[in-house]
Formats: sequence, C-alpha cells, structure tokens
Amino acid sequence: MNQRVKELRKALHLSQSQFGKKLCVTGPAISRIEKGDRAVTDQMAKAICNEFNVNPDWLYNGTGEMLREFPSPLMEQLAQEFKLDELEQEFIQDFLTLDATERQIIARFLRGSK
Repeated sequence: MNQRVKELRKALHLSQSQFGKKLCVTGPAISRIEKGDRAVTDQMAKAICNEFNVNPDWLYNGTGEMLREFPSPLMEQLAQEFKLDELEQEFIQDFLTLDATERQIIARFLRGSK
C-alpha cells in the first residue's frame, strides 16, 4: 500500500508536503509512508480515499481503477436533463474530486468573470 500512496501522490502532481497538508500530516510523515518506514493506518487510508476520491480496492489491494468515478446513474440524469456533452460531464466529475478550498477558488473565479 505504501508504494500506491506514492503513485497516487505523483499522479495528482502533489509534493509530499502538499499531499500531507490535505491529510493533516507533515511532508516527512508522507515520506516515511512512501519509503515503507511507516505503515498506512486504516484511519489514514480512509482519509486518503475520502480526500482524493480514491478507490479503496485500489489503495488496499491494487485492484481496479485508482480513482472512483462519479456515480453514473446520477451523471446520466444530469447529462440528459442539462444536455451535457462528454467534456462537460468530465468537467463536473473533475470539479467534484477537488477539495472544498479548490472548489471555492474556482467558484470565485467564475463569479468574478460575470
């Protein structure tokens, strides 16, 4: 699991410090996890899955996709009701995987551009 934490962090283009900050731990703590010097606790694994929308099967076992997808029945309903194309659906899914601070930044930008 330690190696998958590193793989996830790199896929998200985050430094150890940035990754740790989102989980309320230090960069050195993430470094120790990635090196295998420190085990990933169940609490940490759950935090990683929740914060970064990670598929728990992938994190624990290395099976399935790294990231969870937005529930498709709900996306299909949104796409149909609002006539969303694939790019718009992808944008919504990506937006929802951001943390609250990142969503607020985008919301402020969009409100300011009106």
